[in-house]
Amino acid sequence: MARPDNTCGCRQLLSTCPKGGTVYVPAGRYRTASLFMKSNTTLYLEKGAVLLGDNDRTHYPILPGVLPSENEVDELPDRLGGQPAGQLCGPVEHHAGA
Repeated sequence: MARPDNTCGCRQLLSTCPKGGTVYVPAGRYRTASLFMKSNTTLYLEKGAVLLGDNDRTHYPILPGVLPSENEVDELPDRLGGQPAGQLCGPVEHHAGA
């Protein structure tokens, strides 16, 4: 049985979270495609919360301003141009203990 797609719900929570806010994800398994985060937003996964990437690459947007890929198997390690966005997109900050 396929897991339900939680992409729209997660995107809505992230897009409506106020600056400096936190989106809490309770324990469970959630299948999503790309999630876009704004600056100064925290995504907090409770113990037991798992985000599962969607296996269908057509569900990931192609980011504008990049070149299409002719052979992603050979090109992917060398460049990301024309590749689908990853599961989490946005500014990345590393915090001590994270």
